[in-house]
Amino acid sequence: MNSHAVTLAVDHVAALSPTVFRVGLKPTRERVPRYEAGQYLKVVMPDGSLRPLSIASPPESDHIELQVQRRSDAMAGRTLVDHLRQSATVDCHMPYGRCRLPPDQRPVMMIAGGTGIAPMRAMLASSIARAETRRIELYWGVATPDALFLDAELRALSSAHPRVHYHPVIEHAPSHWRGAVGFPHALALREHPCLAGWSIFCSGSPGMSRAVVAALQAHGVHRDQFFCDWLDILHERNDSS
Repeated sequence: MNSHAVTLAVDHVAALSPTVFRVGLKPTRERVPRYEAGQYLKVVMPDGSLRPLSIASPPESDHIELQVQRRSDAMAGRTLVDHLRQSATVDCHMPYGRCRLPPDQRPVMMIAGGTGIAPMRAMLASSIARAETRRIELYWGVATPDALFLDAELRALSSAHPRVHYHPVIEHAPSHWRGAVGFPHALALREHPCLAGWSIFCSGSPGMSRAVVAALQAHGVHRDQFFCDWLDILHERNDSS
């Protein structure tokens, strides 16, 4: 699927948490290029650079949603959020990435860290919209419980669809936390020691993605079974350099 340039209207920028913002984009007069759930786009910044961001909404939606982290110690995140807040439209290139649901109904494992939940949300929503029957195991890891900015939504989806299983995992858990503690990929591999026949998706920071990929390889998972948007971005950068 080839990428295309497109101009999108900034519909809203709203806080999901103190550090994560939901960005809603809508088509202007041109049609949004077709994409598949799990893929990402690139936002053209004022200096001409391109910022890759996973799409958090399924292609069945009438808009595109992004989830952008803005940390006080990360200039790039602040610049991106401020750019989107101050702009009526934004230029993008899309779609990119190999993170797409397989055409068959094999079970899917999703391992996300932080805002890496975005493409998982898109794939989950698209699977539900298409009335698929595949089993989905979603492991979402964050540092503290207040970083689970989609927790209520994901719990509701899991309750409404028995084939969807949602597992929040906290790295630094307070005493009142009654859920899983540690890293999402570690819990996933403990609960599913045999992953033959599964498709596995990973999204998160470069460090988290490297750890997950290494753990999967050590576990004997075949390379063609797992997909990681960070690896896609890295390969695309290397190909263009």
